[in-house]
Amino acid sequence: MKAIAAAAVVACGSVAGCGVSLGESAESGLLSFDPGMAPEPASAGSQDNDRFAILLNDERGGVMAQPITINQTLTDVAQAHATDMAQNGYFSHVGLNGSTISDRVSASGYQYDWVAENLLQGTTDEAVAVQTWMQSAPHRDAMLEPRAEEFGLGLDADLYVLILADPAD
Repeated sequence: MKAIAAAAVVACGSVAGCGVSLGESAESGLLSFDPGMAPEPASAGSQDNDRFAILLNDERGGVMAQPITINQTLTDVAQAHATDMAQNGYFSHVGLNGSTISDRVSASGYQYDWVAENLLQGTTDEAVAVQTWMQSAPHRDAMLEPRAEEFGLGLDADLYVLILADPAD
C-alpha cells in the first residue's frame, strides 16, 4: 500500500455543512441534506447498491470514466461506519475510536492504492445522495476519480457512507 497523506478542506454549497479530506487516502465529504422531514430508518441492501451503481456509473460515463463495481468488503466497512455513526449519534470521517477511512479499510484486509470516503446525512434516496454529492466539487471529484474501480455503500437511518477505491495491483 502506498503511503497515506491526508489534509482537511472545507467546501460548502447549498447544504448545511460539509468537510473533505483529500490525499492518497481521500476522506471526501460531510454533507447534510435537509428535505424538511424526518427520514425513515434504513440500511443499504443489494438492491440499493445496484441502483446506486447505475446512478454512479451514469455520472462516470458522462466524463468517460470507467465503470465502477461493487465490492463487498468495502460495503461491509461502509455499513459498519454508517451504523456506528447512527447508533452513537455522530457524523464524522473519524470514528469514535479515532479510526480514519484508511484505518478502517486497511483493518478489513482490503489493499488499495487510493481510497476516498463521502458521507451524507439527511436522505435515504440514492438519487438524492448522488445528486447532492455531484453538486459539491470535492465529492464529485472523488466519485469521478479515474483511479476508482470499486465502491462500497453503507446506509443506516439517514446516514450514507460511500467508499471508493483503487485496489492494489
